[in-house]
Amino acid sequence: MKNKKEFTIKTKVTNVFKVIITTLLVIAFTVSVISCKEVPVVEEVVEEKEEAEEIVIPEETAEETPPVVEEVPKPVEDEGVIIPPVEGLRYDKESNTFFAEAGNPYGLEVGEKAGVFVKEAVGINEKMGPSIGLKPEIR
Repeated sequence: MKNKKEFTIKTKVTNVFKVIITTLLVIAFTVSVISCKEVPVVEEVVEEKEEAEEIVIPEETAEETPPVVEEVPKPVEDEGVIIPPVEGLRYDKESNTFFAEAGNPYGLEVGEKAGVFVKEAVGINEKMGPSIGLKPEIR
């Protein structure tokens, strides 16, 4: 009997909260609708210029600008393995190391060690293969 009474009380409390929340939503909606005002339409009058604007065509310049040619790094062959170029880095065959060049996009100082090349580093299908290890900031 006590459980049934508690259940009835909880149900009544829940219903009261539902009514309160619904009432508040209706009031908020009503207030927002009432506060909206109709925006007056403003028509802009565009005045046409009676005088035609004179179009000036500049004379061609005597000197032509040379086209910009970007240097694309080429792959390097080392001990029969082709090492792909990495933007902003220089590969040194003697030390199998990548070093940062000036203007590299990684924020490394010129000449800073950026990575290494290992000819037999990875085993795939029982065959060792080459790999390049670079600093994390080089993506």
